Amino acid sequence: MITRKFGAFAVVFAVAYPIIYIVCTEMNWAVFTYHPALGQFTAGPTKPIAGPAMYWYGWITGSAIAAGIIGGVAAWLPADVIRRVPTAMAWLVPCAAIMTACGLMIKMYFLR
Repeated sequence: MITRKFGAFAVVFAVAYPIIYIVCTEMNWAVFTYHPALGQFTAGPTKPIAGPAMYWYGWITGSAIAAGIIGGVAAWLPADVIRRVPTAMAWLVPCAAIMTACGLMIKMYFLR
């Protein structure tokens, strides 16, 4: 049985995550950087040391943490406040994020 609090958490997390992820990728706010040639992690977005640096893991981690905090706050809000949040946003925002990501890919790879 799904509780009201979990439902609120899931909807708010689904809305917040793609928005935060796009901001993290555009601003390069990575929690950590992975250097695969060395097999080491460094805190924050750091320059490549030996070979390419991977920021993607840090972007995903930061987005999940921030969306989890926002979803956790939403889970503890009173029921009447949660009812005002439209559940359709759980579909609209990720779809808009996908369209944004497609636009960024077109801009980065095809319109240089």
